[in-house]
Amino acid sequence: MKLAQQPSHSSVTKPSASVPGENAFQGYWRVFGGTWQILRSTYFWISGILTLTLPKVWQTKDGSERVWTGITLDVTPSLLGFALGGMAIMLAFSSGKFLEAIRQKGKDNSYLRKIMASFFHFCVVLTASILTAYISRFYDNDYLSAVGVFLSYYGILLVLATASRIWHTARIFNAVSDAEKP
Repeated sequence: MKLAQQPSHSSVTKPSASVPGENAFQGYWRVFGGTWQILRSTYFWISGILTLTLPKVWQTKDGSERVWTGITLDVTPSLLGFALGGMAIMLAFSSGKFLEAIRQKGKDNSYLRKIMASFFHFCVVLTASILTAYISRFYDNDYLSAVGVFLSYYGILLVLATASRIWHTARIFNAVSDAEKP
């Protein structure tokens, strides 16, 4: 009985990356669009406006603790689960003609990579929001609270951006499914 050989490193398909040695954060940031993409985001600016015009949200305390930290720590982990679940489902259901369509012949900035970068960005913002809330519980100051509330608003608003991406993906899936019908 012959044991199956393990594939050598040279026979394993390596992920395409236009920048050799690029780590996950660098790849996400490049495909996402970097600082320019964030500055173009309506959700980013709405978050900033809400933070600046509603200072009571980040200044109000219940005893010695800022109220926003409890809200963020209650709500944000569920949103993070939604983001990670969405990424997993997106990858799990991507097969056949649909996968071909969203991979766009392996383009570095394909729709698949762009949607994964959007989910990644959602996770980064939510994680930063959670970390800021934890830190704010021990280092109480207005600046840190304002940043934390901004990140919380931005993370919540990114739910809409993510839902929009999922909707667009469903439209692509529907078009590919219609094209496959005899």
